[in-house]
Amino acid sequence: MDFITTPVDGVKIKLSVGRCARRVRLINGVDNRAAITHNWSDFAKEAKLTKGDICVFPLRVRKGKPEFTVHKI
Repeated sequence: MDFITTPVDGVKIKLSVGRCARRVRLINGVDNRAAITHNWSDFAKEAKLTKGDICVFPLRVRKGKPEFTVHKI
């Protein structure tokens, strides 16, 4: 996936440790940057992410669908 031209619903996002996982929407945001919406705030609360946390979001495609694993550094 080089770029996103339309919203992608049902993208799995999960925390690298533990069982925190949600389905989110991926959109083409400002300046052609990807943005995660729909359920992101629920995921962030459950994952105990706070302002200032540094995270890495590697993207992989499984069975033709994008998936993110969030690594909190």
